[in-house]
Amino acid sequence: MKKTREYYSNTLSGYLDVGIEKESENHKMAIEILSKNNLPKDLLVEHDFNNQYLRIPVTNRGHIQNLSLNRVVMNEGKPRLMSFPLTKNQLSAVESIYDLYTQDNNLRKINVDSLMVEWDDRPNLKALREWWDNIPMALAITSVGKVLAHSNAQRRDNTLPPLN
Repeated sequence: MKKTREYYSNTLSGYLDVGIEKESENHKMAIEILSKNNLPKDLLVEHDFNNQYLRIPVTNRGHIQNLSLNRVVMNEGKPRLMSFPLTKNQLSAVESIYDLYTQDNNLRKINVDSLMVEWDDRPNLKALREWWDNIPMALAITSVGKVLAHSNAQRRDNTLPPLN
């Protein structure tokens, strides 16, 4: 069974991937991509764990498909905030920006370490992590085990339907 650190470093990869270094060539390319695709520059936010880098505000890369733009529009004479999904071209542009992220395992490890420090600063999450990380093994149900369990259950309660 995966430990908390390993599980969440994969699940929350959007927070932990290194991102794009500020004022770098990749940063300039990302700004250009945003501009060409009518996307706001503030789509790149400061990285939570390293203020020298920027990232796209998604939990993980797969969530890029869920991004939308919020715009104020006039509706019946009143300004209203409305959410608009990104176009296919805009989604592709954001994916290409993610491809510009720095690939540095040492920096990513520092980000994961920072997450675990933040995690442990919250007593309930720390207790969860200590409990989870001390589970000795993960269990898997095999087909043979399933048949044996169902047979035993039918022996105790003959009204159970057969296993298909």
